[in-house]
Amino acid sequence: MTGRLDQMIVAFTDDAGMAPVAWSFSGREARFAWHDKLREHVRLLSQPDRVPPPAAAFSHLDFGDGTAALVRRSARPADKGRGVAHALIGSGETIARMAPQLTAWDGWQEARPAGDQLDVLGPHDFTTTNRSSEVDREMLVSILATVRSWQNGSFSVIGVPDELRLPVVWRIREVLPDQVWTFSTYEQDDAPRRFLPRLVFLSEPPGNFLGPESGRVRTNVAIELSPQHNAYQQAEALLDGDRQQSDNDRPAPDEQPTMVIGPVATPVPPPPPPVAEDEWDRVLHHEAPLLDGLSRLAELVRTTDRIEVRERGLAAIADPRVHPARVNYLAEHLTPFDRDAVDQALGRRSRADVRVYEPAAVTAPAPPARPEIDAKLVDEVRHRQQQWSETASRSKTKVFLYRLLGLVALIMGAIGAVLASQLAPVDQAWMIVVGVTTAAVVSIGTWLRTSKEPRERQRWADARRSSEEITSELCTYLVGAGRYRTSNAAQLLKKLLITHEGVSGPVRRREHPPKIHDLDSYVRVRVTGQIDYHQSKADRYETGLEIAKVVEVGFGFMAAMLSLLAPLWGQDIAVWAGVCTAIAGIVAAHVTQIGYQRLCARYRRTAKELRRLLKELPDDPDHAAGDAFVAACERVLVEQNDDWHAHLTPLAGKEQP
Repeated sequence: MTGRLDQMIVAFTDDAGMAPVAWSFSGREARFAWHDKLREHVRLLSQPDRVPPPAAAFSHLDFGDGTAALVRRSARPADKGRGVAHALIGSGETIARMAPQLTAWDGWQEARPAGDQLDVLGPHDFTTTNRSSEVDREMLVSILATVRSWQNGSFSVIGVPDELRLPVVWRIREVLPDQVWTFSTYEQDDAPRRFLPRLVFLSEPPGNFLGPESGRVRTNVAIELSPQHNAYQQAEALLDGDRQQSDNDRPAPDEQPTMVIGPVATPVPPPPPPVAEDEWDRVLHHEAPLLDGLSRLAELVRTTDRIEVRERGLAAIADPRVHPARVNYLAEHLTPFDRDAVDQALGRRSRADVRVYEPAAVTAPAPPARPEIDAKLVDEVRHRQQQWSETASRSKTKVFLYRLLGLVALIMGAIGAVLASQLAPVDQAWMIVVGVTTAAVVSIGTWLRTSKEPRERQRWADARRSSEEITSELCTYLVGAGRYRTSNAAQLLKKLLITHEGVSGPVRRREHPPKIHDLDSYVRVRVTGQIDYHQSKADRYETGLEIAKVVEVGFGFMAAMLSLLAPLWGQDIAVWAGVCTAIAGIVAAHVTQIGYQRLCARYRRTAKELRRLLKELPDDPDHAAGDAFVAACERVLVEQNDDWHAHLTPLAGKEQP
């Protein structure tokens, strides 16, 4: 997850309270997992008769599993904890390093967005900024004195004005760069709860009945600390940068120098001064704690000429001895200025990792030969894929039929009930016939929709998922990327025939395998084909949605007209206005159950993501870049398939936000 930043917005909903309303990642499970981590940190709360919360507050949360989030909570005075929380989610290293830039971002949302799709972000989306760390010295000394007294503790700071809380955080990070400082610029209290940041700011002391969690120390900046206190002096030294050696450690001079008179000796030139260690080498290769090393590297990049940063940075990226975290930082910093040079340096580093490292001036080694394609095995795998595909198509046809019959049955039920009531005064026999027929049709439609359709929908989803998984592996095998570049590629592909059993028999129309044999053909056949497919599917769903809206509006208009005519034509016309209203509602419910809007958004997002990957593919990619491109494209398609499967299965509808 290094460098990638996902987004999630949590807002108040009528049916689920504070819940996710927009996100950038796919998959139900990921959304639920992140909401579970963030749920205790998305509200701006306060107690009655106490200082109200600020209009916005930031929280840096670390979840202890290598991931973290920076959350901005915003609320209006009347919201009462029902505001909006916008979270940027990434690796713990990325969030910690970029926290000042993230808080200065101008893309924070304070209102619920219209749709549920957000963009994936990266370091290039945030401008480098020097956040102010100018704070009142006495206030900072008071906080640092507490920190020095409890070096492994967590801290609740009381009494810092709202506008100074972020500057205090940045200043503490500057003077104590070897520690991770998660923070929250506003909390109602510091009672124990999951993922409570290490540094918490409180506007006033909590009530006596609210005790802090174990290991947490409260400090009030309004209470002055004695300058004679040892912790006070240590804090002063930290701020002054006092690293000088104490007088006790310096050698004392002779009390009475002694003069020695002897023969004049030939002067011996002094030894050459030791060569100072290059600052870049020291920072890049020093075995320092990870965050300490990254902060020192960031400071070095900031204070070095851009041309030298480019030369030193590219050399470090290609050097296999440099830690990957430092390489990632340099690559993210240099990519906006010279993407091609960064890609070449990463390629040289990749070759170094497999012991074929070449200096920049030497031509890269020839690519390893890809294993020969087993044509017979490819035909077998393609046949299995088609079996699953046709199974899915048959189930899909049944699902659409059951849905259509259920829709027709509900509409006939609305019409039949009114028709039977109007036949009662005219012909009792026909009233009974219409009533019984209506009841039978509605019963059959309801049975098909609630019993047959969900089971067939599950079969459709499972079969289509198997078909798409086989297609993904087959295309990766044909292009010879990743694990299919090894000599046992055929054995890996054969496992698909074992893991995707359960179908048999001939297929109606035998199709040839995809005509993929290298990266260019993969782009042409697989990537471009999937972009066109998802775009056309999105257009089709959008057209279906528009038609459904026209039908819904049409019946609503008819209901309105019949209601207007009812005073003129009597009660017999008025009841048909209710029928038209019911039909409009039935159509709207049908569209919601199918999920046209969600499917349309998902398909467009998949096409957009594939276009982005295609745009970022170098003109002449090496193996590493090609394999990464294939893996990224297949990951996008697998995520789309998983999301579609989750949407289609019977329980998905209950779990949609």
